[in-house]
Amino acid sequence: MSLYTPLDSAKHEIRLVSFSKLTLDNIECELCIASLDAAPNYTALSYLWGNPDRLKSIFVNNFPLAITETLFDALRVLYANYSSNKFWIDAICIDQKNTTEKVS
Repeated sequence: MSLYTPLDSAKHEIRLVSFSKLTLDNIECELCIASLDAAPNYTALSYLWGNPDRLKSIFVNNFPLAITETLFDALRVLYANYSSNKFWIDAICIDQKNTTEKVS
């Protein structure tokens, strides 16, 4: 079983993340697939900030995922300040181990 379900490029699919639980030390999220053709409502965050060696773990669909400490802090701000609960965050929504997906 994998964290990332394959996307159908013919359907213009993307993954969106939503928060399911936030505590002082833990963030739990869920990924869902949405078609851009359906014009889903979401907030986008392209994220590459901070020291890539300073990592924290979150849970996405019950799988641990390492993200930068600064992204962890940004997620806490998003959770607290945005009424929308659907986000496209490249570091989470793109399978970073899939080279094809990263460049499309």
